[in-house]
Amino acid sequence: MSLFIGTLLICLAVLWLTVLLIGGRNPNPPWYASDWLLADVQVPLVLLLAIAGVWFISRIPERQLSGNAGGLFDILAAVGVVAMTVLIINRMKVGCRLKQFAEMEAEDTATVRPLDNAAAKCRPARKLPWQVRLHLADTMGYEPALIQIMRCVERDDKDLPGCLRFIAFIPDQVRQAGVAVDDFDTLAAHPELTIVSGLYTADRRQVTIDPAPHRQVA
Repeated sequence: MSLFIGTLLICLAVLWLTVLLIGGRNPNPPWYASDWLLADVQVPLVLLLAIAGVWFISRIPERQLSGNAGGLFDILAAVGVVAMTVLIINRMKVGCRLKQFAEMEAEDTATVRPLDNAAAKCRPARKLPWQVRLHLADTMGYEPALIQIMRCVERDDKDLPGCLRFIAFIPDQVRQAGVAVDDFDTLAAHPELTIVSGLYTADRRQVTIDPAPHRQVA
């Protein structure tokens, strides 16, 4: 069983490292991917798991791989574990998610604006902020294709300093309705065109969606 146990431990280490990579590159990282946890806890544990796997494999007795029934079962089980690991990582779409995170960070850096100007009330229509996109996809289950085509208008929330209120819409629907979205108030006057609305904080850590019913549009 040494081959199976060693392969299982190494595959678990690879999966764990993949999850940490995705979490660490997330512009809004989860709690388990905080800097101190990654450096002081998570990475050392992953290394220990991988080292333990290598140790088990190095302890494989020669007779185990000599073609007997037990050795053959161990080899097949190890191959199955590797195949399952590859399938799981493929389903996680690591490359696509990392690329998306990089695009969101670049976009956010390019569109940062100070919030200390009380006269700055509204911004023109733009793509959804990356933190809102992540919340809609991961928490609310919105389809990525829908999130990609949505645009929003936003303004500072006068009652909550440091927060921005947004209204998301689909440009084609607004165009078909004959509405010119010049500012936040224009779209707010047409709730039938709102897909989703809410608040997000300027420190990029929290998104709050309004409880009103939202329309999922294909």
